[in-house]
This record gives sequence, structure tokens and C-alpha cells, in this order.
Amino acid sequence: MTNARSSSKAALALIGAGFLLAAFAVTSAFGTTLLSLSVNSLSEQAEFVFEGEVIAVEAQRSGSRGMVSTFVTFRVIDTLKGDAGAIDIELKFLGGTLNGEVLEVNGSRLPKLGERGVYFVESLSRDLINPLLGWSQATFVSELAIDGDKAVVTREVDGGLQTIS
Repeated sequence: MTNARSSSKAALALIGAGFLLAAFAVTSAFGTTLLSLSVNSLSEQAEFVFEGEVIAVEAQRSGSRGMVSTFVTFRVIDTLKGDAGAIDIELKFLGGTLNGEVLEVNGSRLPKLGERGVYFVESLSRDLINPLLGWSQATFVSELAIDGDKAVVTREVDGGLQTIS
């Protein structure tokens, strides 16, 4: 009788642990948390930092699961850190719109055609959800004004423009 009780307690414990893991997986799947990074942190952690302009944006299916990804081609105007080995580089972002199908990644912003800015790239070789460090934090769209002894940068964010000085 003791073995039967021990076995049923062990089974209940396993079932309970399974429910907890499932609940954690579901809540994790619906949330995106990004730590706020300073410009210094972005610079230190980035593999490649450049000023560039978006010259092409194309959504297509990629990977073994055929998910929609957007391939963004940048013309490198100035390299600030690292070496891409080319004048134009292509970065892959998970998500986009293809033939009416929309895949959005919460917290990720896709660069737009004609956008110009300073970009902090986490990795040129790894397949990431968003190759930019800190996602939209790693994009500083170039409207740069010098006001006395400080610089003022205006960048595009969800819902409008943000000015950083």
C-alpha cells in the first residue's frame, strides 16, 4: 500500500511540475522583455557599428519552418566598429508581410526603405530574431544637430519621433 501511495504522489508531483512548465512556456511565448542599453553598452557589445541607408527591403520565407522574414539591405556609408567586408550588407529580421500574411515580433521594428541611421549589429553571422542589439534601441536615425557643445539625435520610434540629446 505504501508503494502505491508513493507512486501516486510521485505521479501527481510530475503532473504538477508539467503544468507549471507549460504555464511558464505559454507566458514566455507571449512576452518580449528587452533591457534598456546605453549608447556605450551598445557600442561595447556590438560586433559591427555603421552609419548606413536602407536600399532594399524584401520579405520572403526562410528557415526550416518557412517563417516570414524580412531581408534588409543597407548601404554602408561609414564603419564605426568592426568590418562587414562589403559596401552593402544584408540583415535578416524575423517577421514581415508576405502575400497578405503578417508575422509580427513584439518589440521589433523593421527598418524602412530610405531610412538612414547609425546601426549597432549584434552579429553578422548568427541567425537572430533581430540582428540589431537591443532591437529598436540599436537604431539611431540620422537627424543630427549640434547645439553648442551637445549633439541632438532624432530617431524614429513606434508612434513617432524621439529626440535624444
